[in-house]
Amino acid sequence: MFDLLCLGDVALDVYPDATYPGGCSLNVARHLHALSGGRVESLGVMAPVHREEQRFFEEPLERSSITLHRMETSYPTPRCYVEVDEQGERSFPRYDAAALVHASVGPTELQVLKQYQHVLTVLYEESEALVRSLVASEWDGSLFLDFSNLSGFHSDVAIMRELAGRLTVGFCGLEHHQRDLIRDIQVLSEESGTSFVVTLGSRGSVAFYEGRRIEQAAFPVEQVVDSTGAGDSFIAAFLFHFLQNNDIKVCLQEASKYAAQTLQYEGAFRSS
Repeated sequence: MFDLLCLGDVALDVYPDATYPGGCSLNVARHLHALSGGRVESLGVMAPVHREEQRFFEEPLERSSITLHRMETSYPTPRCYVEVDEQGERSFPRYDAAALVHASVGPTELQVLKQYQHVLTVLYEESEALVRSLVASEWDGSLFLDFSNLSGFHSDVAIMRELAGRLTVGFCGLEHHQRDLIRDIQVLSEESGTSFVVTLGSRGSVAFYEGRRIEQAAFPVEQVVDSTGAGDSFIAAFLFHFLQNNDIKVCLQEASKYAAQTLQYEGAFRSS
């Protein structure tokens, strides 16, 4: 049976005129459940349930039919402030992540983790302690890790090299002009035997898998509305096909096709 737990950031994506449930881990869980219909759940860092902000999560989660396990904290639920330009490219002028910074895997979280064979989580500066506590825990399943754009780690592969031996697949979202960094990831894959997938926005994606370099062009989109969450939807579709033992080229192609759909509406997940 298809099962995967998405661990980490559950956030509010705050646009100038609207607020949506978001966060990389929750976005991947919602997309992956929509694709698979399988047992996909999220273990996220959230404020106590009575806080007014939780109303933003109730209806979307009910519609998505996924279970959200709460890593409760006294801190507010993380908030990501989003701005989108006329070309649909998003920027994040502010990110309030205090709850995530203080999160770690303890006995309660470990009980949930042990119910799953596969876990996806995301690593950036604010979630480093959480990821390290996961790697150091007794959970020994298949780990998929999104390194985001490595900006919190000096755009260097050192952190990827440190964790490579624990990973099934690592993901990274870069710009096509970061050729040296992409080359370093390829070399790391060849040396460690760990597979890495790099998304490159409108330039497509590339996978380093079993000593091979496999490239995939981006699918054309007539009008980009909002690029928020496109990387999360890519990862969800990739995992859906990867965990069904599909060819890596199929995984890239289907992930690119699915991510292109996300570009055509506001927010990381279609609201209706």
